[in-house]
Amino acid sequence: MNNQLRQELFRHLADNENLAGLIQGVSLDGLWIWDLTNAGNHWWSPKIWDQLGLQAPRGVDETDYLKEHIIPEDLQKSETLFREYMLGIRDEYDLTIRVRNEQGNLRWIRSRGTLVVDDAGKPFRMIGVNSDITEHKEVENLLRLSFNASQEAIYILEPVWEKEEVIDFKIRDINKKAEKELQMDRETLVNRNICELFPINLENGYFDQYKKAFLEKKIFTQEYTVPKGYPGAGDYFHQIVPFSGGVLIYNRNNSELKKTRKELFKSRKVAEDLDVHLQSVMNSQAVYILKTDMEGNFTYLNDYFLKKFGFTSDILGTNSMDTLFEEDCDVCLKTVRKCFEQPEKAHPVILRRYTAEEELKSGKWEFKALLGPNQELEEILCLGFDITEQVDAFDKANELLAITKDQNTRLRSFAYIVSHNIRSHSSNISGITNLLQSSLAEEDREMFMSMLATSTDLLDQTINHLNEILTVQQTTSQLMEEVDLRVELDKTMSIFAQDLGGLGAQVINDVPENTRIRVVRAYLDSILLNLVSNAIKYRDPERRLKIHLNSSIFGQGVRLSITDNGLGIDLSRHSEHVFGMYKTFHGNSNARGFGLFLTKSQIEAMGGTIELDSEIGKGSTFKVTFYE
Repeated sequence: MNNQLRQELFRHLADNENLAGLIQGVSLDGLWIWDLTNAGNHWWSPKIWDQLGLQAPRGVDETDYLKEHIIPEDLQKSETLFREYMLGIRDEYDLTIRVRNEQGNLRWIRSRGTLVVDDAGKPFRMIGVNSDITEHKEVENLLRLSFNASQEAIYILEPVWEKEEVIDFKIRDINKKAEKELQMDRETLVNRNICELFPINLENGYFDQYKKAFLEKKIFTQEYTVPKGYPGAGDYFHQIVPFSGGVLIYNRNNSELKKTRKELFKSRKVAEDLDVHLQSVMNSQAVYILKTDMEGNFTYLNDYFLKKFGFTSDILGTNSMDTLFEEDCDVCLKTVRKCFEQPEKAHPVILRRYTAEEELKSGKWEFKALLGPNQELEEILCLGFDITEQVDAFDKANELLAITKDQNTRLRSFAYIVSHNIRSHSSNISGITNLLQSSLAEEDREMFMSMLATSTDLLDQTINHLNEILTVQQTTSQLMEEVDLRVELDKTMSIFAQDLGGLGAQVINDVPENTRIRVVRAYLDSILLNLVSNAIKYRDPERRLKIHLNSSIFGQGVRLSITDNGLGIDLSRHSEHVFGMYKTFHGNSNARGFGLFLTKSQIEAMGGTIELDSEIGKGSTFKVTFYE
């Protein structure tokens, strides 16, 4: 080194403050100097405060301010090191301290210093540098966590040299797994020579492998056995990875694996034979067998299922819910949840699923959870068989039952009219006729003629009702046509315009224009007339009549709602009789109890439904659904 230039550089640094500041400004370390003869006399580079993440204090002693932020045990450690360094017990002043900054975060600082002595050899100054090693420490801590979390034993070895020859390897560090494997703690092992600790490394040539890997910078792998009597006896696989300061050894205990391999080898032939037999059984039986993973994706489908549903093995890996009938998804998920809650039981469920040709098939299934080696849920096994014919037959029977029930209701209504109304009118007419024949007084004859006319009118009305019911039953789909519901409602409301205007009624029609429905036009006219006239007839005299008309899409149809604020009906008493023939509920003299019966019959003849929500004193809402 050119001593002349070196001395010149130091003179420039001493004489030129700007040059010294420039060097300190670009340096990653912070300089400091401490007067040992006067503890309060010191100088710290401003970079030190930046390293610590602290504001330079004002009006307080810097040393006291810094001590408040140093972790107490590190402060004590630094004071102890300084005393030992001053007494010559320690050769160097070099330590790491932790400082908590104003945001509460830890900073790791490496502090190094050296003494300056006077002509008499007495120390009078301490000069040093502080380095921020926070990032290094954080990485080191993460590596240590990963190091100890590894499922493999890890050894870090550094070479021991003698006359330029590697004669052994010293253990620099090991992880928790290695401690357990060797049945010795880290403090006992670190800084010990591995061949001295375990001579087997020399006997079996392991040391030569370590040495070769280190010197040739090549990675080696091998399997080996530690015999009984040595720590960690068993079968191992290890990998030797060289680095500049030594070698890393990754050690994996394969004892259980080798034992398992032997057992698996012995049982493989048996398993293969059983698998062939099981596959034959699974694919030849008339039973659906499938499995799904915990996300519901198909993992297995037997041949019978694939054949009956027209699928190929390409469906494996897709979600089983994709082919399920939408209305059955909830009950399917509920059954799967039962498998989670009670994995030891089989849980029955009936589900409908689409074939590849979009045909709907019904199946009776049992779901069972399959557990893994650690008793965790891995798959759902589903066993089922086809009940499509039974379900179709059941639905057909219910449909016929509903038709029969409806026909019985109508027959009872007919029987009631014939046996009660017509017989009553007939008896009245016969009685009045007898009276006419026996009476000679003119005034009596006029009275009897009036009574005869009334009875005849009632009989005619009853016969007309019977005719209307018969007409409804004979309607066919050929009479259906598409109409605009809003237009038909406007026509109906115009018929009642004078009545509604005289009552000062408020009518709100929120049915959108061009709301298309398929109906028998004459039936729709009758339905709307009956429902609107009921709102007028059974209005509440204590408040202004309001009628609200609205419609919405309902499944595959359109639902019309007609709401009023009239008298309302007590459904807790009359729900079963609301749409019955000749059923009245308010005692009106002009009520016949036939309108709602006819309305319901007309709606159902067109394949629709009618429902009623009503409450006494609040009003009623009729909901009529027209389907495609």
